[in-house]
Amino acid sequence: MKKLFLLFIPILFLFTACSSDDDNENNQVDLTVDITGSWDVTGLDYEGESEVVFDGQTLTLTYDGFGKDFDAQVVFSENPNTVESFGSYTIVLTVNFMGQNQTEEYPVDLSDDFSTGSWSIEGNQMVVIDSNTGEEQTSQIIQLTQNKMVLLTEQNIIEDGIEISITLEMTLER
Repeated sequence: MKKLFLLFIPILFLFTACSSDDDNENNQVDLTVDITGSWDVTGLDYEGESEVVFDGQTLTLTYDGFGKDFDAQVVFSENPNTVESFGSYTIVLTVNFMGQNQTEEYPVDLSDDFSTGSWSIEGNQMVVIDSNTGEEQTSQIIQLTQNKMVLLTEQNIIEDGIEISITLEMTLER
């Protein structure tokens, strides 16, 4: 079971989005806000499900997690629109597999998982293209104020016969 569980962990960290929210301005999206500058990562929530067929049986793994010990920043620049992330945090991930829960902590180094790319805002969507892989990631802007941004990313991935659905919400503050 642990080997199967460990197969899913690297896939989780390939896709990271950034965001944040204002306590007094929940769910406000002001698309006129200038997002350029440095944002601190202050919150992160993961949840998802993975399915794999093994020896003719479909095995389902569910997980949820949250970030802690944040020492990470995301910097947005314009002309050209670039985004850079650096720093680290820890994710506390609880996995349920075959009725058994397992909680573990994993260090995440943003410079390993995503370091630079380009960004654009299209309606209430932020599109980020990783400069290393060319992969595009679209996130819904849930909140955007002068001091906080919250992005919600939902992805469905099929990797080596494993179906993975991930929901990620990240909070950034300046």
